[in-house]
Amino acid sequence: AGRRGLTVMQQAIIALLVGAAALYVTWSFLPLRRRQRLLDALAARGLLVRAAERHRARLATPGCGNCAAAGGHASVKPHDPGKTVKAGIEA
Repeated sequence: AGRRGLTVMQQAIIALLVGAAALYVTWSFLPLRRRQRLLDALAARGLLVRAAERHRARLATPGCGNCAAAGGHASVKPHDPGKTVKAGIEA
């Protein structure tokens, strides 16, 4: 009886690990906007509120926002109509 209980426990642990891996793969392949919608739905129910806020901040960064340096990217400067630009050199 003890051996059977150990086997059942091992199978339950394996099932949890496989399920967690499946969720991770699904999450990693979801587009960023769809992830945000899912996090917003969970945050509306009081779950993962901070994660939703952090993810929304990541979406607001320029570029893809997936790298660690996303917060340090230079912001785009607005065009100054008073300056002339010739071959990439401001005059």
